Amino acid sequence: MPIPGVHVETLHSPQAYTPQQLDLACRLAGVLARGRLLLLEPPRRSG
Repeated sequence: MPIPGVHVETLHSPQAYTPQQLDLACRLAGVLARGRLLLLEPPRRSG
């Protein structure tokens, strides 16, 4: 779920990440009061 004022950049294509990974990154950026977060975690395949 997108959080207003938070932008997550990914090392790989955003489509390669699971929705859970992107949601966690957004929540973490919000908790840290960061407007931008670079997600370096390797993508996991959903399935």
